[in-house]
Amino acid sequence: FEATFERAFYYIAVSRGSSEPPHQVNEMSGFQDYRWCIRNAWFIQAMGGTGMTFWDFKSDYWGLVTGQGWRYNRKEKVQFKESYLAVQQLNSMFRKIMDILGASPPLEPSIGVLLLDENSFHESGVAVAPAMRYLSLLLWKGYGSETAIATEDHLDYGRVDKFKLIIAPHIKYISQSHAEKLKEYVEKGGVLLVGPFAGEFDEKGDPYSKVPCEPLAEILGLEAEVDLDKEILAHLARVREYLPIRLRTGSWILETIPPWLEGHLWSVLRRSGLNLDPNAREGWNFLARYLEAKYREAYVAEDFEALRRGDVLKCISVQKIALEKAKGICVCGETPVLAVNKYGEGYVIYSAGVFSKESLEKILGSALSLVGLAPYAKVYSPIKQGVIWGVRRTPDGYILIVIEAADKRQEIKVELNASRMNFKKCEVVDLFRGGKIELDYSNPKFTTQIDLCGVKVYHIILS
Repeated sequence: FEATFERAFYYIAVSRGSSEPPHQVNEMSGFQDYRWCIRNAWFIQAMGGTGMTFWDFKSDYWGLVTGQGWRYNRKEKVQFKESYLAVQQLNSMFRKIMDILGASPPLEPSIGVLLLDENSFHESGVAVAPAMRYLSLLLWKGYGSETAIATEDHLDYGRVDKFKLIIAPHIKYISQSHAEKLKEYVEKGGVLLVGPFAGEFDEKGDPYSKVPCEPLAEILGLEAEVDLDKEILAHLARVREYLPIRLRTGSWILETIPPWLEGHLWSVLRRSGLNLDPNAREGWNFLARYLEAKYREAYVAEDFEALRRGDVLKCISVQKIALEKAKGICVCGETPVLAVNKYGEGYVIYSAGVFSKESLEKILGSALSLVGLAPYAKVYSPIKQGVIWGVRRTPDGYILIVIEAADKRQEIKVELNASRMNFKKCEVVDLFRGGKIELDYSNPKFTTQIDLCGVKVYHIILS
């Protein structure tokens, strides 16, 4: 699961949301080659972690060397694994800068992605896929080191107020008390971004008489209809994006949804004239074609932060909503698929569609703009997803960690957020190479080279 940055990010975000630092990540499984180990160890530091162990290191012997068996044999010629060589290099790197890195706590999370136990109980794993879409976007936009998974504990014990933005991708099952806590959060000035099907059932699985349930309906300013066919469609879109390609054609879809929805799934497919029986071939590609045909153009009807009137988004409309106090921002045909409502001192954005990645990025950008959140730093690469980065705090400023991620030496541009870091002038020290750069708030940028599998760690000293 941790073979990608996004998957590893999910685990560190869970840790950051559930406990205070330090955040240790154990038994990271993945490719276990030299580059993966270097990058992922530094990635954990960049995202606010304090350490990690690799899956290869679960035993004394075979975790270190390649050999025929798991016990030491003096007659056997062995060689060290790439993971062992990588850890040697990592230890050398950490020793060199540990005085500064070891005293750098993670940033306080300002963005929470909400996952509730009541959803996990009734629909195990269903909420993770839409959450991962947001986590991936936040990560590559530079917000990873200030993002955490929020849970019912944040609602129950008043810790939700520390988040400037809460994203609730899938809160189909939610208790009355938790819905009330979200209402209080928005009323006090929080911004809430909500996915479709919110507030259909309580924590016991009993349907609410009104959808969304009353505390949510009040802050959302709309009513919604329950349509299981469209919910299946939304689930299929998530399945197509996140299930591994290795699958058992035909039965794999049914294995990912609650048994009580199986009949509805087959009903939808048969009415559409589709054949996904267990003997079907090319099921994966077929589903891609099926979903692609379901996407429609949606037009932005009102200016809203990063969204401008006339912009065209791409989405699958999966829920019919009736606007009451909410304002329709985006429509697909005659149907509103994105709405915003001001409640108290805060705002709620509601999505009634499954949006393409590019469109979802614009919606998320609008929510971040509404909150007034720009990342602490931006790192520009000539290659898409060529580098990944994160920020930590120090007693006299910040640490910026930049990791090469595209297997290519490249020139990168770093831009610091002088407003969020609160400096008029700063000194940027390359902790590995020793060079220094002086910057001021009017032009807090610099350019540098990063090697293949390279890591840059900068100490930003404020003055």
